[in-house]
Amino acid sequence: MKILHTEASCGWGGQEIRILTEARGLIGRGHRVELVCPAEAQIFAAAPDYGVPVHALPIGRKNLRGLFALHGYLRQRRFDVVNTHSSTDSWLAALACRTFADAPPVVRTRHLSTPVNQGRATRWLYEHGCAHVVVTGEALKQQLVAAHLAQLSRHCDGRDVTEPLRTVMAGGEHHAVVECTLGAEKEAGALRVAAFLTTYYGNGQECDPRDPMNTVTLEGTPYVITDIGLRMLTPRELFRAQGFPESYQIERGGDGRVLTKTAQVRMCGNSVCPPMAKAYVAANYSEAARERMVA
Repeated sequence: MKILHTEASCGWGGQEIRILTEARGLIGRGHRVELVCPAEAQIFAAAPDYGVPVHALPIGRKNLRGLFALHGYLRQRRFDVVNTHSSTDSWLAALACRTFADAPPVVRTRHLSTPVNQGRATRWLYEHGCAHVVVTGEALKQQLVAAHLAQLSRHCDGRDVTEPLRTVMAGGEHHAVVECTLGAEKEAGALRVAAFLTTYYGNGQECDPRDPMNTVTLEGTPYVITDIGLRMLTPRELFRAQGFPESYQIERGGDGRVLTKTAQVRMCGNSVCPPMAKAYVAANYSEAARERMVA
């Protein structure tokens, strides 16, 4: 297998040491591994000491020069997989591999434990630009794959499904749920490559591709994530988020006419949350006030 590691960072630390250590281990198993990085990067000078072939490319910044350089290198060398390690080289590799049909899959290793930005561009990189993502810990893994709510207006952010829903607007559908699809079968291709690169990022161990991959175990059965999908929240789900009971009629209007889905969402956006209205009335109502009104 021909594996290309990319690293845009010019610093030196655990991230760079891990890249070189894993590359050396894969070379020892008979794989062909190369590293590309800026000539001024410290990992460029250290790679020969680890026995890792290294080539200098201007990929330290997100610009056309780096994109064209990496594109040409990938077209010329023909790798089976590209493993990226920093934001800049991940973007360059993802875009470069989009420019030719038989490009290798991109495996994004994210060494930071900070939350992933929820902007549209970053979501494209993680959901479409990369075949698979390797992360540093459980919290970040859950952020990437756990079901969450997405607001598709304004800043298009994501939030936990247990948090209150943002404002339901009458002008259209702006709320969706992102869910993972689990399957009992193993995925081929880049997912197996990602498992081969590391059993679970953080323990520093390599594994054979014939070994079981990292999975999610539910009631004794192992599963892998086979898809991540997005769907809009249904009108009933929106009314639930507004606090309406299940018995509340939303499919028909007061005159008995059947309401379209668009109309149901519009009416939900124009509604007043029953729990809020109840709390407001309770806070302002008193028996003495009622008696004064009757008098």
